[in-house]
Amino acid sequence: MTIGFPQNAVVTIAQHMKVAVAGISDLDPTGKAVFTRPLRPSDPAVSGGVFALDWRPDDYEIMGRPNGDPTLATYMLAIQILVKHTDEQEGLALHSETAKAVRSMLYRDAVLRVALTSLTESSLGVTERALKWGVGQQRYANNELNGTFLFLTTTELSLQTQTI
Repeated sequence: MTIGFPQNAVVTIAQHMKVAVAGISDLDPTGKAVFTRPLRPSDPAVSGGVFALDWRPDDYEIMGRPNGDPTLATYMLAIQILVKHTDEQEGLALHSETAKAVRSMLYRDAVLRVALTSLTESSLGVTERALKWGVGQQRYANNELNGTFLFLTTTELSLQTQTI
C-alpha cells in the first residue's frame, strides 16, 4: 500500500531523524526514539516526533481545471525534540545539540533532500508531487516536573506540492 501526502513526508523525515538523533552523544541508544506523532511526557529521554499540522491550497483556481484540485498546496509539518534530564545544565546542552542536529538535517542532508523531492502520490487520475519545502520557526519550551527537567523544541516545516 502506498502512503500519500502528508504521511509519506512524515515517514521520510522520521526515518532520517532516527539517524540524526542516534548520533547524539550522552545517552545510550535505548533512551532514544523517533515517533510519527506528537511527543508525550512518557516518551524516552531523547525523543523525536514528526506529524502533520495542516493543509492549505496555495491557489483557488477550480474553474478550468479538469480535476478541480488546486495546482499548488502546502502541508505544514511539526518536528519535535524532547529531552528529559535530571541535571538542568546537561539537559540544556543535550537539548541544544539535538535541536541543532535536526535543523542541520533539514538544511544539509542531501539524502533527505532527494527523498523529499521524489515523493509522489497518484490517485483518482491525478498526481501530487513534492515541489519545495522550507524550515519555518523553531520554538523552545522548558519545564521541570518532579525533579526532571523537560526541554521541548518544535520546528515547523512547510512542504509545497503540485497536483497535475
